Amino acid sequence: MTSKKKVIIGVTLITGLILYLVSRKGVAAPPAPQMRYSCSGEPDYICSEDSNGIYGTIAECEAVCLLQTQTIDVIIDEI
Repeated sequence: MTSKKKVIIGVTLITGLILYLVSRKGVAAPPAPQMRYSCSGEPDYICSEDSNGIYGTIAECEAVCLLQTQTIDVIIDEI
């Protein structure tokens, strides 16, 4: 066997080993996008998932929606 054939076989084996090790370890999936939330506003003031929403958690969204409905109730009660 010539030295050129030995080099080709060696490179092939090393490449195969590297590919095997990478496949065993796996490749990490990209992180899932964090869900955002938005408040629907009038008349229902309901929070829902919205990839473009301004609230980072459902609790934060619900707190703001609740404040908006309370403000409207107070205004209505004063009239």
